[in-house]
Amino acid sequence: MGNDPSKKANKEKTAPPKIIHRGRNDTKHIRLLVVHEESTPPVDVIDYFCDAVNAFKPQGSLEIKQRDVKVLQLADSKSLLESRLAEVKQWMSEWLKESGIVLVCLLSSQEVQPFADDINLQGGKIVAFSFGKAPANWRECVSLNIDLKAVESPRDFEGPLEELVASVKAE
Repeated sequence: MGNDPSKKANKEKTAPPKIIHRGRNDTKHIRLLVVHEESTPPVDVIDYFCDAVNAFKPQGSLEIKQRDVKVLQLADSKSLLESRLAEVKQWMSEWLKESGIVLVCLLSSQEVQPFADDINLQGGKIVAFSFGKAPANWRECVSLNIDLKAVESPRDFEGPLEELVASVKAE
């Protein structure tokens, strides 16, 4: 009865099935547009920022690839700026159609409202942010309050990134 070998063999055969988890890919792929007015943007800071976003916990939930970073200089001549703006708008539109998210980094003290109106930052999955004080006329711009001259590594972004990442994940 209790030591019946047929019962023991039957128990081994009816072991619960293995549960196979198929990993969902919840990674949000991001393009970064840096809008600035100086002749050379702070490339190291942009790289550190991208590294910090990519490493934000849970790691792998956000991703900015180097090829998905574009820089738009506002101080160019008007005709050159208009052609670059058309290129940037196309680049953003393609990405948004693929359900991607575009971060717009404002590194400019110039009036950027015409730029904002032209690319319609209020529509779609576009999140605007600045490292310093947010422009007054951009209602939904996240300010990270970071001194760019003091940035030395991706770790300098860890705390300030929380609000921006929350905005991105909400999209």
